[in-house]
Amino acid sequence: MVSNFLGKEEVFAYLSDFLKRLQEFESFPTLWCPLTPSGNELLERLLDLISDKYPHFIDKISVLPIYINEKTGKIEFDGKSPSKDISGKNVLVFDSVIHSGSTMTQAISK
Repeated sequence: MVSNFLGKEEVFAYLSDFLKRLQEFESFPTLWCPLTPSGNELLERLLDLISDKYPHFIDKISVLPIYINEKTGKIEFDGKSPSKDISGKNVLVFDSVIHSGSTMTQAISK
């Protein structure tokens, strides 16, 4: 197996492209749900970029982190009720590392 790691410039370029594409969505995602600590790290990078290049996004989005309970292995939301926060919103669930996709599938199901 070969692992390739991206530098800061490449990550910045990918995230810039991602944010440009989000602007084109007819239904812009207003609730962002980073999944796991790696998703939170990706969120930090996105928010840095947003504050620099896309400040008009700040008022449009809210954040609801999703975690995996280490004891039970079940999906949990950051102390909030997702049914109250998600209802009527376009939701973006993301993680920076996806292996089999089973965690993402569990989060979407929950």
